Amino acid sequence: MFWYQYYILNGKNLDAKAQKQIRRRFCLPYKQFNELLHQLEGSERFLRWKKGTTDCFGDPSSTMCLLVLGALRYLGRGWTFDDIEESTAMSEETHCQFFHVFIDYCSTYLFNKYVIMPTT
Repeated sequence: MFWYQYYILNGKNLDAKAQKQIRRRFCLPYKQFNELLHQLEGSERFLRWKKGTTDCFGDPSSTMCLLVLGALRYLGRGWTFDDIEESTAMSEETHCQFFHVFIDYCSTYLFNKYVIMPTT
């Protein structure tokens, strides 16, 4: 759970060097990561991973912040879900299922919100 300890618990206290490292590793500054996480937590598409929810066995849902970091690392660095599993202690299948919802959300909602197509 290195990612959770370093990036989530210590995230707001990172020095400039660590902030640059996060930006390089996840292709997103820490501030924008938090904004993205906030947007995802407010979307109905991610209710399954919302804080306080449980699975069918009553176990707590996976931590969305780690799933987002995993998706960013998958996209930005070409990691596999197996690689991400080692850093987050969440199964490959969990990351894979989240990733498909994440990509759908980013390619529709975020695309429409942030991408402006040229008119000429």
